[in-house]
Amino acid sequence: MQWNKINNITNFVLQFNGTEKFIRAPAGNGPVTYTVSSLTAGNKYTFTLFSMFENVRSSGVQYEAATVPKNAEDFRSSNQDESSITLQWNKINNSTSFVLQFNGTETNISAPDGDGPVTYTVTSLTAGTRYTFTLFYVFENIRNSQGQLSAVTAPRNAEGLTKSGQDESSITLQWNKINNSTNFVLQFNGRETFIRAPDGDGPVIHTISSLAAGTRYSFSLFSVFENVRSSGVQLTAVTVPENAKGFRASEQDDSRITLRWNKVGSNINFVLQFNGTETFIGAPDVYGPVTYTVTSLTPRTNYTFTLFSVFENVRSSGVSIFAATGPNYVFGLDLKLELLEQMTKSEMEDALIELLRENNLPPHITLKIISSKP
Repeated sequence: MQWNKINNITNFVLQFNGTEKFIRAPAGNGPVTYTVSSLTAGNKYTFTLFSMFENVRSSGVQYEAATVPKNAEDFRSSNQDESSITLQWNKINNSTSFVLQFNGTETNISAPDGDGPVTYTVTSLTAGTRYTFTLFYVFENIRNSQGQLSAVTAPRNAEGLTKSGQDESSITLQWNKINNSTNFVLQFNGRETFIRAPDGDGPVIHTISSLAAGTRYSFSLFSVFENVRSSGVQLTAVTVPENAKGFRASEQDDSRITLRWNKVGSNINFVLQFNGTETFIGAPDVYGPVTYTVTSLTPRTNYTFTLFSVFENVRSSGVSIFAATGPNYVFGLDLKLELLEQMTKSEMEDALIELLRENNLPPHITLKIISSKP
């Protein structure tokens, strides 16, 4: 506190909080200055000052003053989205209010009723941007020194997330780049992959490998700015199914050819393509090979058949064979085979067809095993 000196023989008594302090008249000219210490932050005090000459006091003057409130405690960001940041700090009492300063503006915030922290949400912000906030505690129009905090808004989600390609063991995803400071996290199968924002313009391309053929996968893509994630976007995509194995003609006559192949999986269908037409063939319920008979064919004619495995409208690369309609010529082979393991007729046919093809079997020959007892 400060007041004007009277003369060199007039002293002073400062009275506050039930105590009195004797203050001798200072030498020289100029005002009298006295500091009252060990006070409580953010508190109002009433001081009474008496002039004193030879133990006789004046009537006294009164003055009220407040100490500066203490600095902000536990000032932090508790939440954020693309356009807002929620701030939180500790309340002192019902008489201490606050001033929040950011972007050249000030906002007065009253002390809330009840206990617990103070929460305030700053809105209309720009996504993926860093902001600096300054918080003042205010008591009787007196501000504390300040508390500062930097916080960021969540980045916006990536746009244009799509599947740009796939094969039996990989899926390639593509999405639009946001800027050079926004990275990405791709989440699938309980795993997360960090993807840095690429240099230059153009889309971001990422290939996920080592996948299972003919399988559905769900992907979640998050934009990331300074460790803060966006809400995320989702995409479901499938890998290409495997081609059917053992595709061949098993029987034919003048107007029909019966085709057969091994089942790929319980949820894998097929498309048979020949003569410019396509036929959809559903996955059979039973175990074992799939058979399909093509009818109304022309005798003594060569046909090319292409078989595609299909999973959720995604086709395999396809496998092709040649087969011809009859008349058929039948010849017999008397073979003695030693089997290392038990095989079905179907498995034996597949093995023998492969063996004969390796030995230049004409492409239109079909094979059927007829067992007989010795």
